[in-house]
Amino acid sequence: MIEEYKPKIIYDNNSHIYGEILIELNRCPICKKIMIYQPRHWRYEDIYPKYNKITLDEQIKKAGWIFESDAHLDGVEEYICEECKEKGLATFKCVLCGERKTFDKEKESFGGYPPDYLCIDCFKSVSAEIWDKKTDELHELHRYDFD
Repeated sequence: MIEEYKPKIIYDNNSHIYGEILIELNRCPICKKIMIYQPRHWRYEDIYPKYNKITLDEQIKKAGWIFESDAHLDGVEEYICEECKEKGLATFKCVLCGERKTFDKEKESFGGYPPDYLCIDCFKSVSAEIWDKKTDELHELHRYDFD
C-alpha cells in the first residue's frame, strides 16, 4: 500500500504549506496499543516549527497513539511501547553479570536486534578496566549492525 500512496500537499489560508505522508504503525505486543516509531536521534527538537501551537507529542496523543520504546520482549523482534517499558513489563539480560533486569536498570545498549545490554548495577560494581573492556568489545561486535 505505501508503495502506491502519493504524498499530498495541503495549503491553508495563512500561506502555510503542509505535507501528508504515510507512516507505518505497529501494535505493542503486550498492551496492543498502536505505536509509532520514535527516531532515537532527532536532528531537531521537534519536526514542527516553533511557531506551531502543536508539537509532535501532542499530535501523537491526539491520534491516540503511543511512542515505541527501545525495549522488546525476550526472543521477539517487535518493540514494546513506552508505557509497557516504564511499567517494567520487559526485561533484558546483562551481558556482564548474566542477570535479568528491568529496563530501569539499563546503563547502555549496543547494536540492533538482538541488542546487548549492560546494567547499572555492573556499572557501579565492576572496575573501570572491566567496564571499558566490555564496552569496547560490544562496540566492535555491533559495529556494522546498522550498515
